[in-house]
Amino acid sequence: MAEMLADDDSTARHLNTVRRHQRRCKKTKGAAEFGTGIESARSTLDKAAEATRAAAEAEEDARDDIELADGNLDDEVVTVNARAEEYDRDHPGERVRESLFPTGRTTDVTEAPVAVGVTEATRIAEALKKLGPKHALAALVKPLEVKIAGVETAITAEGASLKKVKLAEADEELAQAAVRRVYEHNYLDSRKKLGRRVAERLFPRL
Repeated sequence: MAEMLADDDSTARHLNTVRRHQRRCKKTKGAAEFGTGIESARSTLDKAAEATRAAAEAEEDARDDIELADGNLDDEVVTVNARAEEYDRDHPGERVRESLFPTGRTTDVTEAPVAVGVTEATRIAEALKKLGPKHALAALVKPLEVKIAGVETAITAEGASLKKVKLAEADEELAQAAVRRVYEHNYLDSRKKLGRRVAERLFPRL
């Protein structure tokens, strides 16, 4: 008996098996209809696989965007630190940098996980705001908030792209199942029409 496709077979195996099956059908007298009959399911699976690949690439790009946005935020935090140090040198005793970086480390942001870095950067932005709109460092608030928003936007986009990957994978699994159904029907129908001996030739060894 011909070996059928299994639900844990890869999409590549599904598509290659169907390709070989269609070729055999085309070369066997009276079997062309079986190759034609599975074409729609094969095409749907091929498109679903491409959609999954595209979604996966988009999700990878979204993760790259998070890293890039996080790097931009890190750069801004380093700039804030440098400006605060410069301000403190010019205004002894005010200790502005200490209010922004209580631990004395910029690494609390720059080397922290992305979500933690955003939280810490937001705290720094709020501390800058408390200095007042007329403070010498007030101009640092907006650029910092822009970089924070950039990371948050990238995180949201990555979450959405991950959902699309899951949906695409689910569609691909459904398309695989459809291919397997037609493949099995082709086996049963070809045996009825052509007889067991000829029908077996239409289905490649897996």
